[in-house]
Amino acid sequence: MRVVDPAHVYVVADEQSLHFIKRTDGELVHPGTTNEELLEVLIDRTDALNAKLQCKENEMALVHMRAALKWFEKRTAARQAQGVETTDAPHESRDVAGEFIDVIRQGMEPGDA
Repeated sequence: MRVVDPAHVYVVADEQSLHFIKRTDGELVHPGTTNEELLEVLIDRTDALNAKLQCKENEMALVHMRAALKWFEKRTAARQAQGVETTDAPHESRDVAGEFIDVIRQGMEPGDA
């Protein structure tokens, strides 16, 4: 992997490029994917491969990727609720320690525990 534009453009295997959305001062500089979309791709791929050759490592990776997706979704919801989504302004984070286990459990499929 090679970083072309930190946090926005990467070159991965076989010179394929991966572009993430880039905004400056709330204005779209270039379109691209999001962390959430990339996690959804990884979850789908891992789930499909795990269906063919199941293993505990894949199942644990799925639990954690689904949990990561939930955290990104919570962040987006907070940014939207606070009116700062698509801007460079930070949002007010709240103490999420109590939600940690619930988010991990939500990342599990039935029977994963």
